[in-house]
Amino acid sequence: DSLAGGMAQQLYQDASVEVNGFENAFLDNNGYDLVISNVPFNRDIHPIDADFKAYNFNLHNYFFAKALQKVRPGGLIAFITSEETMKNGGAKLREYISKRADFICAVKLPDTTFKSYADTSVTSDLIILQKRDENGNPSKYAQSWLETQYKYVDVGDGTRVYADMNEYFFNNRDMVIGTYAKGNW
Repeated sequence: DSLAGGMAQQLYQDASVEVNGFENAFLDNNGYDLVISNVPFNRDIHPIDADFKAYNFNLHNYFFAKALQKVRPGGLIAFITSEETMKNGGAKLREYISKRADFICAVKLPDTTFKSYADTSVTSDLIILQKRDENGNPSKYAQSWLETQYKYVDVGDGTRVYADMNEYFFNNRDMVIGTYAKGNW
């Protein structure tokens, strides 16, 4: 985004600020302790990047793969992402990630999180990953998150909804901000 990039260049004149797509950024592989992003939610755009051509990732999933390439072993990735990453639609991405990093935790954000400043109602998840160390050893904080199933979920008014739910959220209800409601699962 040229406007946001220009503002960052003005505010942080001693910093190196690139204003271009992630696929064109000049960033060292395995060189960063932390990568943070509110990843773009677009399933129709597929960035052209020779390193990931075989996977044909959409923009949303590409951000995860590229961040894993850039963060150092032991480094963290903290992304706000569409809830699809934790549902059946994200199964291939979760499998890709599981071979390279550990899932540390996630927080399901209410669909009103971005309403006041972006005028959108979308359920999102904050996901934290840790790239595996040089030996490929998993983190002691690694959690299970690969499986999704349709399960009955209480929606708070005495009714139950049959919903696509990730095993992590099913087993860690305290990581869901807000309440379940019809239509958001």
